Amino acid sequence: MNRLIQRMKNELSDVYAADELESVVRILLSHYLKLSPAEACLREKAFSAKELDGLQDAIRLLKQHCPVQYVTGETEFYGLRFKVTPDVLIPRPETEELTEMIVRRFQARTSASALPLKILDIGTGSGCMAVALAAALPSAEVWAMDISQPALEVAAHNAALNRVQVHFVRGDILSATAALLFPAERFDIIASNPPYVTQEDKQFMHERVCRYEPHQALFPGSHPLIFYEHIALFAQQQLKPQGYLYLEINEALPHLTADILKRQRFRQVTLRKDMREKWRFIEATNSV
Repeated sequence: MNRLIQRMKNELSDVYAADELESVVRILLSHYLKLSPAEACLREKAFSAKELDGLQDAIRLLKQHCPVQYVTGETEFYGLRFKVTPDVLIPRPETEELTEMIVRRFQARTSASALPLKILDIGTGSGCMAVALAAALPSAEVWAMDISQPALEVAAHNAALNRVQVHFVRGDILSATAALLFPAERFDIIASNPPYVTQEDKQFMHERVCRYEPHQALFPGSHPLIFYEHIALFAQQQLKPQGYLYLEINEALPHLTADILKRQRFRQVTLRKDMREKWRFIEATNSV
């Protein structure tokens, strides 16, 4: 078995740095052999041709820079399992941080209040944030919106996989009529990780991202803050009085993004850093 692990590392050493390589090998062993690396090293039974063929097919795709999450078709987010396909972004640790920020603030409130929190996730993609919030705040009513029907199908699968209820709505937040999708709802929380990668950022991105992940979910086009402008206007209409808006943002544009919310009369617009000390989040409250 040690020889198999070493062969995998040798074949992928040109694709991954040493620290990434260890993680990728663990993922492959877990997915294709249903074993941890330690268990795999102790296994005496020979591996089947099917198991070895699966590993070799995976290595071939990885050598073409396909993300390991798309190769296995799954990933972990906030302690939950999620299906991922090239129709959705691979959930990032930063979005996990944003989810935890919301859970920390509202977990006690959901236990104490008789009224359920109403939460909307805009641009839900795989559904990672909406599903994780529904799982962590089980008394909350969670909605999730996306323009992509294939993404919504993946998200619905993930809600079922993790046994939570999320109301999925197809819609375009850039549309002037987006608010009409929720005529009877006002939300306590609106959260979003919208497209925010600029063309300048693109040149520094890894091939695995640019080549395989959906550009519609990454790049906002020529106007890097267009989604924030539309989300701010939408949230001003759809949040309850004193409702909260949570956004993941481009680390290079924190103050410009915050200014958009201030112009829409949001209060207590607070920039927050991620675990790498980069400006990554905004928390704001509705002034209406």
